[in-house]
Amino acid sequence: MVAINYSGSYHRRVTFQFQLDEDDFVDAHLAHLRKTVGASGWKPIFALAIFGPVLIFSAIRIIIALFLIFSFLAAYIWSGIPFRRQFRKLKSLHKPMEISVGDEVILYRSATGESKSRWEAFEAWKESKKSFLLYTQPRLFFIVPKRVMQTDEVAVFRELLRSRIRQVRKTL
Repeated sequence: MVAINYSGSYHRRVTFQFQLDEDDFVDAHLAHLRKTVGASGWKPIFALAIFGPVLIFSAIRIIIALFLIFSFLAAYIWSGIPFRRQFRKLKSLHKPMEISVGDEVILYRSATGESKSRWEAFEAWKESKKSFLLYTQPRLFFIVPKRVMQTDEVAVFRELLRSRIRQVRKTL
C-alpha cells in the first residue's frame, strides 16, 4: 500500500500488474459457481424429497437416467474443463492487466480497454483460495489473483474490500 499526498491529505493507492492464467480463470469461475449453487442448492433436494416417492414408483428408469446425466454434467463442470476452454477462446484475457485501487475508485486496465468504477458500483466481493472476485452485478465480476500480492497485501486488500463494499461474501 502506498500513501500519496494530494493537497495535504493522504490517499491510499495500490497497483497490481498481472496476467491472468487458466488457473486464475477456473478458480474464479468455480468460486462464482459455488456462490450461485450454494444459494439455491437446497431447492432441488427439497423438490426431490417431496416428489421423489411419486416419481420412484412411476418411472424409476427415468430417474436413474436423469441422475446419471446430472452426475456426468456436474462432474464435467466442476472439473473446470468448460472454463479452461472459455479462457483459451478469450484472447483478450491473455494480455497483461493492471488494477489500481484507491480511496475513491478502482481502475482496471488491459490492452483492450479500461474500466473505472467508484466503490459504490461494487455490490459484493468474494474471496477464493487463489483470487478476489469484485462483483459489479450478480454475474459480472473482476478477477484479482492473490499470487500478485505479498502476504501482507492480501490481508490489507481484504480489509479494504470489507470497509468499502457493504455486502460481503464468505471466504471459500
